[in-house]
Amino acid sequence: MDNKIPDYVTWKILKSGTVLLNLNSGTYFTLNQTASEIWGYIAAQKNRDEIVSAICESYDCSKRQAETDVKETFTFLVNEGLLEEVNLKKSEKEA
Repeated sequence: MDNKIPDYVTWKILKSGTVLLNLNSGTYFTLNQTASEIWGYIAAQKNRDEIVSAICESYDCSKRQAETDVKETFTFLVNEGLLEEVNLKKSEKEA
């Protein structure tokens, strides 16, 4: 399963974190440093495994801790409509 940032979500990276705006609901969210870094990787179209590895390096944490943090962040983003889960067919993944 891959993830996609919907067209109705816009964001701005600030020194203090990242601000996300859901244009459909008018609701905005502020992400902390770790979630902001994860968001940056999502925006760069990195997959979860790549994001987990990057978080391990950035924060010198265990893979288990990074997986937990990434999963919690993805769950929050999906639940708030800021990220969509997309099922790609095998042929689309290879393209």
